[in-house]
Amino acid sequence: VFNLSGVLADVAADMLRPHDFKLPDWLPRSVLGGYTHMSGLRVHVLVTWFAVLAALAVVVPLLFDSMVVPTEETDRPEGRAAAAFPTSSSGGYSSPPPFTP
Repeated sequence: VFNLSGVLADVAADMLRPHDFKLPDWLPRSVLGGYTHMSGLRVHVLVTWFAVLAALAVVVPLLFDSMVVPTEETDRPEGRAAAAFPTSSSGGYSSPPPFTP
């Protein structure tokens, strides 16, 4: 996936490199540093940042924590619940060693 995205970015940069783009008149010049034209590489970088922000806008709300619970039966008499949520008394977790500086 990373190689494909790198290839697509290189191809897009190479296609945009020889072109200059006139910015629309409705864009405020003070925000863009007074530019009326942008080179192809600047447009490529600008579009790349928009793509990154769009990806973050989609991914961040959809991130959530999940826990994998084993579905197989165990030999423990407590059954499946004890295997899924081990406690220190069942031997699943060990206490960490004391911190010594």
